[in-house]
Amino acid sequence: MGVRYILALVLMIAVMIGWSLFFGNRFAPEPDESATTETAPSSDTRQVPPDDATQTAPDGTEASVDTDLWTPLQESPDDAKVSVHTDRYSVVFNEKLAIAKVWELNQFPDRTVDIDEPLNLIPENALSCLALRFANDQLQLDLLNASWRADKPEIDLTAGEGVETLTFRTIIAEKLQVAKQLTFIPGTYFVNLAITFQNVSDEPLLMGGN
Repeated sequence: MGVRYILALVLMIAVMIGWSLFFGNRFAPEPDESATTETAPSSDTRQVPPDDATQTAPDGTEASVDTDLWTPLQESPDDAKVSVHTDRYSVVFNEKLAIAKVWELNQFPDRTVDIDEPLNLIPENALSCLALRFANDQLQLDLLNASWRADKPEIDLTAGEGVETLTFRTIIAEKLQVAKQLTFIPGTYFVNLAITFQNVSDEPLLMGGN
């Protein structure tokens, strides 16, 4: 009986293979010759200024944007620095650009180097830390050429007492006053950031996109 079952199983497998070889292609659906494939154009997410950029003014009219000003204010080694020292970390800001360049944790060494250095949270190739970005093209162009001023050159909270604030201010295109206020609290790693905008002109400003 066992031999018969084995022979029957072998015959069934042979019939299934033969059926798929000789008759399988006859029942396969024919490809649709009229169907064509289309390749979607790749989208470039990089922000490249247009040759003839325009923006919508508050009154609904379109005004041209001066794209020659897309080159931002350049950082220089001679730029003034603002230092903040607490019991937990140390920060170095570029005053002119109002961005953080160094943010070191005093109690955590950098294990990627052989020398004894505190861990820096901002790598050298990082983008501008704490920089602003406007959706309005003209405001963004004016911001790239704006220079900031800090209300104090240094903050020392290494004793672990008190709370200090550091405020950067600038006026963009003589129309928009911007202030970035950072509040440093010793004994913690938290820093509060408040950004305020004030229209110092007599005309309405379009803060959103075009």
